[in-house]
Amino acid sequence: MTENFIRLKQTFLNGIPNRLARINALTAACIGQGSAFQADNIDQLHRELHKLSGAAACYQCHEIGSAAEACESWLEAYMIHDTPLTEHTSLQFLEKLETLKQMCVAASA
Repeated sequence: MTENFIRLKQTFLNGIPNRLARINALTAACIGQGSAFQADNIDQLHRELHKLSGAAACYQCHEIGSAAEACESWLEAYMIHDTPLTEHTSLQFLEKLETLKQMCVAASA
């Protein structure tokens, strides 16, 4: 790895807390009564996860990329089917999001 790449990767890793804060805020805005997703911010949440997944791939942070992609894919399936979610189904997403957070913390350590 070149020195430039290492510096760029570190900048990416340093920015992860801000990315996670945006993802957390959007997730909170999307979840309504009974932990079912509300449509208002779901597109923004999907975009944030997509950007994180892509950036992680660019900087060879494969665990973060995979975890972000899992969250993104889950949201894509939700958006395609456009069906009401149960509390159990929403919790599945939150579990995927928790995995993403753990991967981010591990990579930043």
